[in-house]
Amino acid sequence: MMEVMSKEKKAVYMKVAFSMERMIEKKAVYMKVAFSMERRIEKKAVYMKVAFSMERMIEKKAVYMKVAFSMEMRIEKKAVYMKVAFSMERRIEKKAVYMKVAFSMERRIEKKAVFDRTDNSDNTRAQQGPSLTDLTLCPHDVKRTLQHMNLNKATGPDFITGEKCFGAHCRLPYSWEVLEGHQWTLLDSSEKIEEDYCDPKKSCSTVDVEAVCFDTMTRGLQKVRRLSSASSVLQPTFLLTTEWLWYWEDEHGKWNQYYIPNNSSTELEQKFQKNPQEVVEFTAGSQTYTLSLQGKIQTNKRHGTKRAVRRRPRFLSSADVLVIRTRAGFTGGGAGATGGGGATGNGGATGGDGRRSPPRDKIKICLFFLEGNCIHPREKCFGAHYRLPYSWEVLEGNQWTLLDSSEKIEEDYCNPKKTYSTVDVEAVCFDTMTCGLQKVRRLSSISSVLMPTLLLTTEWLWYWEEGNGNWNQYDSPPNSSTELEQKFQNDPQEVVEFTAGSHAYTLSLQDMIQTNKRHGTKRLVRRRPRFLSSDDVQDIRTSRRPPNGPPNVQAFPRHWDKTQVPEIGYKKVLLQDSSKEYKKVETLFRQTMTAFDIVKIERIQNKFLWDQFQLQREQMKKRNEGRNVAERKLFHGTDPKFINAICCSNFDWRICGTHGTSYGKGSYFARDASYSHNFTRNASTVHSMFVSRVLVGDHTLGAAGYVRPPSKDGGDTLFYDSCANNILSPSIFVVFDRPQIYPEFLLTYKEKAVVMDHSPPRLLRSAPSQQPYPAPPPPTSVPRATPAHRNPGAFSNAVPTPRHYAP
Repeated sequence: MMEVMSKEKKAVYMKVAFSMERMIEKKAVYMKVAFSMERRIEKKAVYMKVAFSMERMIEKKAVYMKVAFSMEMRIEKKAVYMKVAFSMERRIEKKAVYMKVAFSMERRIEKKAVFDRTDNSDNTRAQQGPSLTDLTLCPHDVKRTLQHMNLNKATGPDFITGEKCFGAHCRLPYSWEVLEGHQWTLLDSSEKIEEDYCDPKKSCSTVDVEAVCFDTMTRGLQKVRRLSSASSVLQPTFLLTTEWLWYWEDEHGKWNQYYIPNNSSTELEQKFQKNPQEVVEFTAGSQTYTLSLQGKIQTNKRHGTKRAVRRRPRFLSSADVLVIRTRAGFTGGGAGATGGGGATGNGGATGGDGRRSPPRDKIKICLFFLEGNCIHPREKCFGAHYRLPYSWEVLEGNQWTLLDSSEKIEEDYCNPKKTYSTVDVEAVCFDTMTCGLQKVRRLSSISSVLMPTLLLTTEWLWYWEEGNGNWNQYDSPPNSSTELEQKFQNDPQEVVEFTAGSHAYTLSLQDMIQTNKRHGTKRLVRRRPRFLSSDDVQDIRTSRRPPNGPPNVQAFPRHWDKTQVPEIGYKKVLLQDSSKEYKKVETLFRQTMTAFDIVKIERIQNKFLWDQFQLQREQMKKRNEGRNVAERKLFHGTDPKFINAICCSNFDWRICGTHGTSYGKGSYFARDASYSHNFTRNASTVHSMFVSRVLVGDHTLGAAGYVRPPSKDGGDTLFYDSCANNILSPSIFVVFDRPQIYPEFLLTYKEKAVVMDHSPPRLLRSAPSQQPYPAPPPPTSVPRATPAHRNPGAFSNAVPTPRHYAP
């Protein structure tokens, strides 16, 4: 019996052991599967890491390929230009040989022509048409639109017949003729030759079988001459006079028109008409030049560099002439008004092929029209007439058409982060300048560095891209946006070298690439304009200046409440939370102050302080050789008992700057509202802070002992405009002259209600009383302040500024 029991127990134990073995085997299988999955996960992680690395490499390669493709395209264009230039040089060499051989023959022909003219009678001259002395077109035939007279009743000198008139009769204000024997004959392609002649880059025209050389005025072995109407400076009241433009050639072969005040094309033409042998002296920037009107040579008096100068007319097609004649009230042609070569004055607006010629293209916006004092009609003005200093147009067929959303596209274009605008149905790509399959172009006013004394010029800003995709503006002297733009206007192909910190860089203005010379790191660079809305343009155009004040000084901004501008003292105007001013101040405040609610924002309207601020800006601009002065929107926290004194008499560091003088004995302003909050001493939860316009100008590093900014050159006349805690990335500014400040807004705010939870509330730390303005905190991703001197309505902190360069 006992043996049977032991056997049964043994069987049970074996059964249990077998079951456990099965479980162990299953567990081993599961572990094996889990181990295999872990290996797969590890492999997948390695593959993802490799793929991520390859994606980064592909992105970098795409950037380099984009840059390389751009460079290849420029090289190909340059090769084509060189090939064309080489072909033209060969033709010129051959032509020089022919001209040398034909010189003696021409001299004989000229002598024979003199004898023939001496022997011929007046009747013979009338039969042959205009002689060699008929070098001008009749202004009454070309411009009879001024008379508004009935042609059948017109008498007198205005309608003398072609044989007796002192000028040639032609339907256009110019005529190209070739000497065939003793007779000057009109060239069929006269209008096409004139179009080439008006281009200062061209020295010959190849529209005919034989080229017309403008330097020698020949076509093959034949002489060529150009007849034209009188110069516009001699008869400014007549239409269809010839407007002569003056150009100079730079070292890259580019021809630039004279736009400098007191030395523009119009003034040069006036001097030329008075005395063609005059030598004009003028200055441009820091250089002095002489211009020989007879020799057409411009010379740098300091370096002796010589530049070629050309005098060419502004092109008027037959269609342009017809438009001018029609608008003046004359649509017919002169019967029998034939030129020397039989060119009838039928008044038709057709070219040599019988088709209407398109009006001349305009690539600049007229500044004088923007300011409301352009004396030229739209069709005759060299610039486009538009209400804004920019215009976005799309090419539809052969006609450029204004885009309805031009201002919105401009706003996107001014943001360096954006490469396209999607405000229209089809996106406008800024890199390719296309909208779908159609070409797009941007017209703008002239650059502000070329005409610093005029309003509504285009201020170009330069940015570089960080590795994280942020775009930072160049604003650290001597490599600020203004200086880069000046170099770009002087030489668009220049390569600028500069240092930032311990690193040296090169910046190619042509390729828009910044390179670290030590590490070879490349950064993209972009050149974008500062945005001006239609409201900003209206503020500038309709601004009024105080009596006997400078012409560019406003009495007060247009957006001020005119009923709240006292002659003495100030008024606080409450801003609506839906207004643009309110939203701009709120955006600036919340960049560093998210734990607070705004109670109200008030605009300070003090006419006396505003006039002082405007006059100070003009004085600083004159000291800066006409260039704009850096202006910022900065914060200032103070004790509530000083608010009325500041609003009435401006900031005074003797009573307001009682917290310390770490960077000089002046009024302190901060870029970040969170920093100024530390100095708003108030027992309650409601605080007040000023948002001020500050003319920081050229700043330098401050010191505790400064009572004014230090000298720039060690002398007693040239000083910096302000001090800061850091030259490259300033967050604290110290201003010593009160007229450089205008307290524009008073911002009242309070702490948000604390939500009771288990975590302690996050509060701002108070600054130590013995060190009120310590060293600035380390740079964060908050956008930095930039100058807002070109746009009174825009906040300077809206665009980031460059921090320390990193390889």
